Amino acid sequence: MSRGDSWTETVLYSFAGIPDGAFPFGFLTVDKQGNFFGTTQQGGTGACTDGEGSTIGCGTVFKLQRKNGGGGTETSLYNFQTSDSGASLDLLLDSTGALYGPAGYDIVEFVPPPERGDPWTQQVLHQFIGGISGRLPSSGVIADPSGNLYGATWANAVESTYGTVYKLSPPTMKGGKWSLITLHEFPGNFSSAQPFGLFLRSGAGLLYGTTRSLGGGSDEIVFKIIP
Repeated sequence: MSRGDSWTETVLYSFAGIPDGAFPFGFLTVDKQGNFFGTTQQGGTGACTDGEGSTIGCGTVFKLQRKNGGGGTETSLYNFQTSDSGASLDLLLDSTGALYGPAGYDIVEFVPPPERGDPWTQQVLHQFIGGISGRLPSSGVIADPSGNLYGATWANAVESTYGTVYKLSPPTMKGGKWSLITLHEFPGNFSSAQPFGLFLRSGAGLLYGTTRSLGGGSDEIVFKIIP
């Protein structure tokens, strides 16, 4: 391909709807073998409806393995159910093959099975219920070398703020709870509000991100969180 030539499009996989996924959403995550992982907003085996009686599914977590010659083979790793918090956004893949991301009000881990062919399981690491910790995760999570997760919430942390940046740390003992620290509360008004999207983290621990709007207007900003 020479500079100036046109790009070409290849469809790797077309979702078919129930019981397959439907409406893929968020970024794709790729492993060392070139397999893609992502989520769909609808489809799967969940009994979620459209509010008018039609079953649309609750969404899926999927793996897409490329085939020689083009195209791909799709596998639904996890089917969201009505008891879950909802389909996930962008996913983070760790060295063990587990996937992490926000789902509804929760930050969850999707755990691969010990035996091939067994179902994946979902584990809630933290649930945002409002108050000082925020509400409604609005970004996928990133990790530092120690396994701490960083992300943002969309809605009010307390009455006078509009979203947060948080750090979620793994338990010190097996089976323990993850601990959350609120790193920043967005004040709204004519300052920043509603952080959205994945962060970038520097080697010095600085976090960079964006907001959807200003409290008093429609502009967006880029921000930096300093430890």
